[in-house]
Amino acid sequence: MSQENVEIVRTLFDLFARRDHEAAFDYYDADIEWDASRAGVDAAGNYPATTAYARIGVAGCRHGRTSKQRRLSSSMGGTVVALIHQQRLRGRGSGIEVDVPPYALAFVFRDGKVVRWVLYPTHTEALEAAGLTE
Repeated sequence: MSQENVEIVRTLFDLFARRDHEAAFDYYDADIEWDASRAGVDAAGNYPATTAYARIGVAGCRHGRTSKQRRLSSSMGGTVVALIHQQRLRGRGSGIEVDVPPYALAFVFRDGKVVRWVLYPTHTEALEAAGLTE
């Protein structure tokens, strides 16, 4: 279990909360693998971080008032799982706010950088994939 990796994920969430998206890329490997396919988003693959960021649609939304991580868990294999709940997004162009159902993000680390980012539609799926139990 790497407390350093957990702290990096906390830093990433802090940066996103402050809308400092550019600084977040300092923590991603140049050839990061992005996978949102489990949530029905066709953006899986290896991309430069800025390209993947736009492809998964984050650039089209901005965080609203609330986003909480219930827990950050780290596996022996270098994966940190963040369980997200109570998130509200607002469309950048439309201004429409949407409550997002609970989901999870898995951050896979190598040499202190995120090399793989996976979005899971449920907390259980992410924890099982990382070899963790809720």
